[in-house]
Amino acid sequence: MRKYIIAFLLASSISNACYAYAYALEFTQWLNNFELVTSNLSQAELVAVQAKEYALQLEQQIERIKNMANVPRDVIQKQLQPYIRTAEKIRELRDHIQSFKRSVEDVRTVYTRRIEEMKNLNLNPEEYMRAEINLAKVRGGEYKKSLDEDMISLGRVAEEAQGLQESRSQIEGIDGNLKGFKVLAQQSHMLASIMMDVKSSVIKANSLSNEKAINEISNEERDNMMRELRIKKNNEEREKIKKSFKL
Repeated sequence: MRKYIIAFLLASSISNACYAYAYALEFTQWLNNFELVTSNLSQAELVAVQAKEYALQLEQQIERIKNMANVPRDVIQKQLQPYIRTAEKIRELRDHIQSFKRSVEDVRTVYTRRIEEMKNLNLNPEEYMRAEINLAKVRGGEYKKSLDEDMISLGRVAEEAQGLQESRSQIEGIDGNLKGFKVLAQQSHMLASIMMDVKSSVIKANSLSNEKAINEISNEERDNMMRELRIKKNNEEREKIKKSFKL
């Protein structure tokens, strides 16, 4: 994909204004966002452990109440109900945390891949995303599929973060029992907001892009460009094979 991005940067004459609007972030801001993603993942892992320990405590308390001697059954059932309800909510919360972790891991993969490509190509976010959106629009196929999947990943974080917020509101005293949950709720809300902004920016850039400018690159020009890249890639592969035989 690296060679195609370079080619499209050279060939595309799309107006820079719409991409500057959508990707005005500096590279350092992308790194800051990546750090927030990593922080959310670490905090989610911490809270997952705390939730597991709290669930164990609830189970032990339920067993103690069940085993109380010389206590009427109806009294035991009444005492059990709050613990049973909380245990059910904690199980739901643990499921939400695991889903949130998976969504954050997906976003981390999205960011890791793009940050590495930007560094390798020496591009800023605006230049890189301009090329990527061009590839998705003109070439389609795997390029469009990859971009669409990444946009889904960004949106899923917001959905899972909302699930965490709902679980938090349904469990009384949860912040006291899971010491890290309040921080996770705050961080996940911030992350969801940023990811939705990024997603909206991509959609905005896509809708504002000047397709006519893309179409001004003739099919013959694009085919020649891609043919040259394929030839260069084949030559590089042959050189690698020759070197391997020499070794």
